[in-house]
Amino acid sequence: MVIIISSLLSIVIGILPLLEIQQGYELLWLHPFVYLFIYLFILKPMIRFKKYKVTLYFFIALSWLRYVLVPLLSFVSGTYNGVSYSIVTQESIEIAILLVIFELFISSSFLYILIRFLMERDLNKPTINNQLKLFGNRYVYLLFIVLSFIIFLTVGRDLIQFFIISVDSLDRAGDIQGTFLILLRQIIITGIIFSFLMVSSYCSKKYNITKNKLYFYYTIVFTLLSVGIIVGERRSAIVYTALVSIFILVKLFERFKKEVVLYIIGVGVFVLMMMTIYKHFAAFYYGSYTEAISSTDNDIGYYTSMLQAYFFGTQNVAFAVDLGRFNSFNLINLFYDFGRSTFGFNFLLKEKMTMTSEFFNTHIYGYNMESGHVLSAVGYGYIYFGILFSPIIVCINIFISIMLEKWIDRTRSLELKYILSYMLVRFATNIFVASPPLISVATNMFFTVGLVYLIALILRSNKHRNVLTSKVM
Repeated sequence: MVIIISSLLSIVIGILPLLEIQQGYELLWLHPFVYLFIYLFILKPMIRFKKYKVTLYFFIALSWLRYVLVPLLSFVSGTYNGVSYSIVTQESIEIAILLVIFELFISSSFLYILIRFLMERDLNKPTINNQLKLFGNRYVYLLFIVLSFIIFLTVGRDLIQFFIISVDSLDRAGDIQGTFLILLRQIIITGIIFSFLMVSSYCSKKYNITKNKLYFYYTIVFTLLSVGIIVGERRSAIVYTALVSIFILVKLFERFKKEVVLYIIGVGVFVLMMMTIYKHFAAFYYGSYTEAISSTDNDIGYYTSMLQAYFFGTQNVAFAVDLGRFNSFNLINLFYDFGRSTFGFNFLLKEKMTMTSEFFNTHIYGYNMESGHVLSAVGYGYIYFGILFSPIIVCINIFISIMLEKWIDRTRSLELKYILSYMLVRFATNIFVASPPLISVATNMFFTVGLVYLIALILRSNKHRNVLTSKVM
């Protein structure tokens, strides 16, 4: 009902605007109009399937933010651009408005066809016992946890923070640089992941035997500590950890599903709010979170611009259209992007070529810039494949997300469920993002945490080793 009412409201205000519509955005009201149509006739019917819900629900939510909420706020505030320091051509804006409509139609249709195909193919397959347990050698995990703890105590205390970023220094925290420090941080994070898996596995077994609620609360306390880990200024890491923790714990503690969601979401939202205040309200400058809040004068236009930047508003796509119209890119650049973003190959291909995301940000800023703005899937597709095949990138994201969700449902390995769930969350929550940065995070998780799991699996008795193939594929 919220989706329908907000879509209708956005359509009406767009057709009968309260403020003057910026030149080039006259057809923006088509976004909520088309979204409402697709939601009613394609997306909503899929909810009844009760399959691949993570991918489907995030697709619905993210497309609502992009096609309904952002245009609605633009109509109300009169703010249509995500950035004011760069100019995009009116023709590219008009193309972008129609391009994202085409993307939504193709991607939602692809999602519908793919889910129906997989449901029909799996119709007669037997139900798999998906009771989760640790398959790897626990001594390997304990040894790695001890190693990560020693690294944290000796050299790693400045690599991560908990719950709130310190504002004792007036300098902005930023992210760490250097391959060695990133490696140390990843070892610490991997140790925390396996600590969570061992604690949750042990406590769920004890709870099933004794029915003592304390084991559930022991797990929750440890989980909330892991959710509160801050890596640089990357708020996305908090979201991923929180969602994956929910996926795991609602399976291990089915009786406490509501409590799991309430506690984890509560702490996750708190940490995200504090990180947002730190970054966007400049708490590091004031040396105080409360002073940063009281000193802000941000209006609805500011938040509209921020949402447009984060959820690929028309201007973001128009920048990619401009880049593709006035520059020539070939498939070698595309393959380099994917290779440079894949763990292992990224070291071999470092600085061999310029990535498309760097071209994109340089185009926006007007000078050489490696990062800053995220390239949308449809913009990326337009640059390399033109208008007709521009939705191919978001379709790739959907396919990967669906397959990950399928494999997660079929595995009994607690470790593998965590790894695949993290990869799934990365793709599902960024389904409209160009694929290379998604592949970067996903393969980093797969090859680092997965390596420890593989070693632990090899050192386990032979009867447990077939989990990697027989239970997932």
